[in-house]
Amino acid sequence: MQNRLRGACLLLSGGVDSALTASMLLDEGAEVAALFIDYGQPAADAERSASCDIARTMNLPWRDLTVRGLLVQAAGEIPGRNDLLIASASACFPHHDVALGVHAGTGYPDCSPAHRQAWQQLLDVQHGGTTRLLTPLIDLTKGEVFALAARAGLPLDKTHSCESSNQPCGTCRSCKDRESIVARA
Repeated sequence: MQNRLRGACLLLSGGVDSALTASMLLDEGAEVAALFIDYGQPAADAERSASCDIARTMNLPWRDLTVRGLLVQAAGEIPGRNDLLIASASACFPHHDVALGVHAGTGYPDCSPAHRQAWQQLLDVQHGGTTRLLTPLIDLTKGEVFALAARAGLPLDKTHSCESSNQPCGTCRSCKDRESIVARA
């Protein structure tokens, strides 16, 4: 992250990635506001609860936004999801940086450095170069994210990783990632 400190809207999904991003921003001295977005994802209730619990634990102001109309049918990549999240955060918290907990190794185009760079260019046009897209985990693997989160003492028991339901399914990509990382720890 850069040295310029300012307010940041953190997209707090309730997962380990966004919880670690919150911790990193706070460690840098940023004023962080958390935004949870329900876009019709299968695990929305569990994610909302985890997001709220993490925000409360970290003493972050928390806002809940519901977006309807997307057709979210299964776990995995949801084309345009991070576009929706970034645009919504920018609209909900104008004049704030936007923070997103994307990391390396997903294979999803909207988690890539190229996607981040393209969005930064859009934010520069929209906000005259005053809004940054903060993605401090973008070069880290999921294993590295978990290791940093554990070292930071984050409340991993409050996080929710399943993409498919409000209870861990054990079969979606996120559940399998979490299971294999926890088994190695």
